[in-house]
Amino acid sequence: MFQCSLEAAVFCSALNKSYVWSYENEWRLILLLDFIEDQRQRIPILVDNPISITFGFHFLKPFFYYEFLNKKERDIARQRIENTIRLLDYMKEHSIIPFIIVPSVGEYKLERKSIDIEDFINFIKNNFKDGDPENIRYYYVYHDRLMDLLNV
Repeated sequence: MFQCSLEAAVFCSALNKSYVWSYENEWRLILLLDFIEDQRQRIPILVDNPISITFGFHFLKPFFYYEFLNKKERDIARQRIENTIRLLDYMKEHSIIPFIIVPSVGEYKLERKSIDIEDFINFIKNNFKDGDPENIRYYYVYHDRLMDLLNV
Protein backbone atom coordinates (compact mmCIF):
# COMPACT_ATOMS: atom_id res chain seq x y z
CA MET A 1 0.00 0.00 0.00
CA PHE A 2 2.76 2.50 0.91
CA GLN A 3 5.84 2.98 -1.23
CA CYS A 4 8.03 4.16 1.64
CA SER A 5 8.05 4.35 5.43
CA LEU A 6 7.51 8.12 5.35
CA GLU A 7 4.07 7.63 3.78
CA ALA A 8 3.22 5.10 6.48
CA ALA A 9 4.41 7.48 9.20
CA VAL A 10 2.25 10.32 7.85
CA PHE A 11 -0.75 8.01 7.66
CA CYS A 12 -0.19 6.78 11.23
CA SER A 13 0.19 10.33 12.54
CA ALA A 14 -3.17 11.21 10.98
CA LEU A 15 -4.80 8.25 12.72
CA ASN A 16 -3.26 8.66 16.18
CA LYS A 17 -3.98 11.35 18.71
CA SER A 18 -2.53 12.03 22.13
CA TYR A 19 -4.82 11.56 25.11
CA VAL A 20 -4.11 15.20 26.07
CA TRP A 21 -6.29 16.28 23.14
CA SER A 22 -9.10 13.78 23.70
CA TYR A 23 -11.50 16.48 24.92
CA GLU A 24 -11.72 17.73 21.31
CA ASN A 25 -13.90 14.75 20.33
CA GLU A 26 -12.52 15.08 16.83
CA TRP A 27 -13.44 12.96 13.83
CA ARG A 28 -10.87 12.61 11.07
CA LEU A 29 -11.64 11.75 7.49
CA ILE A 30 -8.62 10.43 5.63
CA LEU A 31 -8.56 9.92 1.87
CA LEU A 32 -5.70 8.10 0.19
CA LEU A 33 -5.35 9.60 -3.27
CA ASP A 34 -2.29 7.55 -4.11
CA PHE A 35 -4.12 5.38 -6.61
CA ILE A 36 -5.71 8.18 -8.65
CA GLU A 37 -3.80 9.29 -11.74
CA ASP A 38 -5.65 12.61 -12.13
CA GLN A 39 -5.27 14.47 -8.82
CA ARG A 40 -8.06 16.87 -9.81
CA GLN A 41 -10.62 14.07 -9.87
CA ARG A 42 -13.18 14.38 -7.08
CA ILE A 43 -13.94 11.45 -4.82
CA PRO A 44 -17.55 11.19 -3.67
CA ILE A 45 -17.79 11.04 0.11
CA LEU A 46 -20.89 9.26 1.29
CA VAL A 47 -21.51 11.08 4.57
CA ASP A 48 -24.10 13.62 5.64
CA ASN A 49 -23.17 17.26 6.00
CA PRO A 50 -21.38 17.94 9.24
CA ILE A 51 -23.08 19.94 12.00
CA SER A 52 -20.00 22.14 12.33
CA ILE A 53 -16.56 22.75 10.86
CA THR A 54 -13.66 23.85 13.04
CA PHE A 55 -10.91 26.04 11.62
CA GLY A 56 -7.45 25.92 13.17
CA PHE A 57 -5.96 28.87 15.04
CA HIS A 58 -3.69 29.79 12.11
CA PHE A 59 -6.02 28.93 9.22
CA LEU A 60 -5.51 32.45 7.79
CA LYS A 61 -1.79 31.91 7.10
CA PRO A 62 -2.27 30.42 3.59
CA PHE A 63 -3.97 33.72 2.59
CA PHE A 64 -0.65 35.56 2.87
CA TYR A 65 2.46 35.66 0.72
CA TYR A 66 6.10 36.56 1.19
CA GLU A 67 7.46 39.46 -0.86
CA PHE A 68 9.78 37.19 -2.82
CA LEU A 69 7.02 34.83 -3.98
CA ASN A 70 6.42 34.56 -7.67
CA LYS A 71 3.08 35.11 -9.43
CA LYS A 72 2.22 31.40 -9.31
CA GLU A 73 2.55 31.25 -5.52
CA ARG A 74 0.49 34.42 -5.11
CA ASP A 75 -2.19 32.89 -7.36
CA ILE A 76 -2.23 29.81 -5.11
CA ALA A 77 -2.90 32.07 -2.09
CA ARG A 78 -5.68 33.81 -4.05
CA GLN A 79 -7.21 30.41 -4.90
CA ARG A 80 -7.18 29.45 -1.21
CA ILE A 81 -9.16 32.60 -0.38
CA GLU A 82 -11.69 31.84 -3.14
CA ASN A 83 -12.05 28.23 -1.94
CA THR A 84 -12.59 29.38 1.64
CA ILE A 85 -15.31 31.81 0.57
CA ARG A 86 -16.97 29.00 -1.40
CA LEU A 87 -16.76 26.76 1.67
CA LEU A 88 -18.25 29.45 3.91
CA ASP A 89 -21.07 30.08 1.43
CA TYR A 90 -21.76 26.33 1.40
CA MET A 91 -21.73 26.27 5.19
CA LYS A 92 -24.21 29.15 5.31
CA GLU A 93 -26.49 27.46 2.79
CA HIS A 94 -26.46 24.18 4.76
CA SER A 95 -26.56 25.69 8.28
CA ILE A 96 -23.13 24.33 9.21
CA ILE A 97 -21.78 26.14 12.27
CA PRO A 98 -18.23 27.50 12.03
CA PHE A 99 -15.84 27.31 14.97
CA ILE A 100 -12.31 28.58 15.36
CA ILE A 101 -9.73 27.03 17.67
CA VAL A 102 -8.13 29.47 20.12
CA PRO A 103 -5.65 28.87 22.94
CA SER A 104 -7.09 28.85 26.44
CA VAL A 105 -5.47 31.56 28.57
CA GLY A 106 -3.47 30.08 31.47
CA GLU A 107 -3.89 26.45 30.34
CA TYR A 108 -2.27 24.07 27.91
CA LYS A 109 -5.54 23.61 26.11
CA LEU A 110 -7.35 24.78 23.00
CA GLU A 111 -10.96 25.94 22.93
CA ARG A 112 -13.51 26.03 20.13
CA LYS A 113 -15.25 29.36 19.76
CA SER A 114 -18.25 29.70 17.50
CA ILE A 115 -18.41 32.57 15.06
CA ASP A 116 -21.45 33.91 13.26
CA ILE A 117 -21.31 32.69 9.66
CA GLU A 118 -22.25 36.12 8.24
CA ASP A 119 -19.54 37.82 10.33
CA PHE A 120 -17.05 35.19 9.19
CA ILE A 121 -17.88 35.63 5.49
CA ASN A 122 -17.74 39.43 5.81
CA PHE A 123 -14.42 39.21 7.65
CA ILE A 124 -12.82 37.25 4.81
CA LYS A 125 -14.37 39.35 2.03
CA ASN A 126 -13.60 42.71 3.69
CA ASN A 127 -10.04 41.87 4.71
CA PHE A 128 -9.07 40.14 1.47
CA LYS A 129 -10.73 42.47 -1.02
CA ASP A 130 -11.25 40.98 -4.47
CA GLY A 131 -9.68 37.77 -3.15
CA ASP A 132 -6.24 39.36 -3.01
CA PRO A 133 -3.79 37.82 -0.56
CA GLU A 134 -1.82 40.03 1.81
CA ASN A 135 1.87 40.28 2.58
CA ILE A 136 2.87 38.00 5.47
CA ARG A 137 4.18 40.94 7.53
CA TYR A 138 0.53 41.93 8.13
CA TYR A 139 -0.54 38.47 9.25
CA TYR A 140 -0.83 39.26 12.96
CA VAL A 141 -2.84 42.43 12.25
CA TYR A 142 -5.48 40.34 10.46
CA HIS A 143 -5.25 37.53 12.99
CA ASP A 144 -5.88 40.02 15.84
CA ARG A 145 -8.90 41.38 13.97
CA LEU A 146 -10.29 37.86 13.80
CA MET A 147 -9.65 37.29 17.51
CA ASP A 148 -11.42 40.59 18.28
CA LEU A 149 -14.40 39.35 16.28
CA LEU A 150 -14.45 36.12 18.34
CA ASN A 151 -14.38 38.07 21.63
CA VAL A 152 -17.41 40.24 20.81
